[in-house]
Amino acid sequence: MGKRVQPFKWGGHRWSPAKLQSTYKQAFRCLNWNVCDEANDECSPIQNNSLGFSCSHTEDTWSPRCQFRQSAYTTAENVLSYLEVAELKGITQFPNQLFSNLDVSCVVDLYDQRIQGTRTIGNYIFSRDIFSKTKISCIEAGESVLPGTPERNCCTGNIFEGRCTLPIYSDVSLYLNKFISSTAKDAKSDSLTGYLNSHDVVRIACEKNICSTGVIAPGVLYSKLPISGHEDASGIYRFIDGSLSSNDLINDSVVELIKLFDNGLKLNNHYYCAPKGDPAPLGAIYCDLM
Repeated sequence: MGKRVQPFKWGGHRWSPAKLQSTYKQAFRCLNWNVCDEANDECSPIQNNSLGFSCSHTEDTWSPRCQFRQSAYTTAENVLSYLEVAELKGITQFPNQLFSNLDVSCVVDLYDQRIQGTRTIGNYIFSRDIFSKTKISCIEAGESVLPGTPERNCCTGNIFEGRCTLPIYSDVSLYLNKFISSTAKDAKSDSLTGYLNSHDVVRIACEKNICSTGVIAPGVLYSKLPISGHEDASGIYRFIDGSLSSNDLINDSVVELIKLFDNGLKLNNHYYCAPKGDPAPLGAIYCDLM
């Protein structure tokens, strides 16, 4: 057991999305909308204890009274960078100042679209230390083990078909971070955050057969989604925000994205162990086909 991994602060070292930061999904609507002006009939009526956040009062999505925001990918990158750093809390080598420096300001109030935002996305993360301070020795992800080997001997805390593997929905990019495990110690990583680039994450994950499913896919937080109030119109790129109206549930693709997010496929700049099947998650890579 020559490899090492950073165990979780709460609950050993078996990997699970439930052990990572918990984000209030609805918080992202503070980035999906501009401030609305009631005098110009830009605000939709109160629904679900919130004022606005819908274009149900407009004839189409292109009306100037529909105050949605199509988030630029540069904005998405800032949000994703902040959220991936949040997962590193608790690590001794990690500078906590970076966590606050990357936080992203809300455009509008979370519950009243008439009011300019005064908080940040970080205010809506149930922030906690994720990892403990010291590493433990273990068997590397992807390595074969003898029958009867305890799962706790694996760096992933999981055995599948005679190998140490990451369970479905595990964050592969986080696992390969140089601060978290020694699995990718020879790969180039960001000197500050310890993350590898996506190309190396895919390469190493597939070469070592890290995931129990043999499939990896990026997260879905920033996706092409319909605008509330006009669910039948063409969607825009924005953040999943938990404020979809009941009509959205008719759209199977939207339902699937929400399920993937809730199960753990969150950040677009991270790769995760993804489920097999049809439909496959957008951008899914089957390692046995590489």
